[in-house]
Amino acid sequence: MGYTWSTEGHTMTDAQPYAQHNSVRFGLKSPVVLMATACVVCFVGAIAYNSYLWYMSPLVAAARGDTEALLSWMRKHGASGRYRDWVTGIQETPLHAAVRSGKHDVVRSLLKNGADAFAIDSLGVSPLMLSVRTFDDSARADDIKQMVDIFTDAGVDLSHRHGPNGMTALHYAASTHYRASVEILLRVGVAPNINDDRNRSPLHYSVMGAYFDSMDGATAVLLSFGADIHHSDMEGVTPLDIARQIGRSDALLHLQSHAGGVTP
Repeated sequence: MGYTWSTEGHTMTDAQPYAQHNSVRFGLKSPVVLMATACVVCFVGAIAYNSYLWYMSPLVAAARGDTEALLSWMRKHGASGRYRDWVTGIQETPLHAAVRSGKHDVVRSLLKNGADAFAIDSLGVSPLMLSVRTFDDSARADDIKQMVDIFTDAGVDLSHRHGPNGMTALHYAASTHYRASVEILLRVGVAPNINDDRNRSPLHYSVMGAYFDSMDGATAVLLSFGADIHHSDMEGVTPLDIARQIGRSDALLHLQSHAGGVTP
């Protein structure tokens, strides 16, 4: 049974001293509160630190046109040094980031200072390949031409074999059916029948692609510049053979029109 007593004119029950004891035990100086506070501070600090790293990353630096930040990073990590984008997980170089952001002045400055145009990211794509990548040919044709000119002015060999299986930028553009990119590369002098390490031409890649356009796509551009439908790879397979093997009648008919009506 509870009891009461008086302290300076106040009456307290036997439960109240226990409550007061707990209020002291769980006060600001208690271990539980201090630990919780430390966890919150660490969590907020981690967010702030990662936000800082993200802001200072080459990708963001390129997006905001911070050439000096990119050059500083490149001097520290090398011309082919790669960083990992913590959002996408892709490992790439500052030049990849600059090309992806469409910052012509930054790309020009990085190339002038020794950035590697042929460095491969974790997806197997180089900055040079990335410069001719587009999903909207008409909207980006001028931009692609300007970017290709920047690489050319920097002395980059547009015909260099450096991608997976020795792909060139033209093989890459043909495989992804970027018509404007294919035409731009051909007009600046890249050979239409250039080989990769397996002796495959850009036309092989174009015909093998999933989005073949038999009327006015990348394949049509390659053919108009003299791509050879009888060009054999290391296994003796030609673009015409590929069209037959994959059962693409539209591709086969289009290729035949450039071969004097070869019989399937």
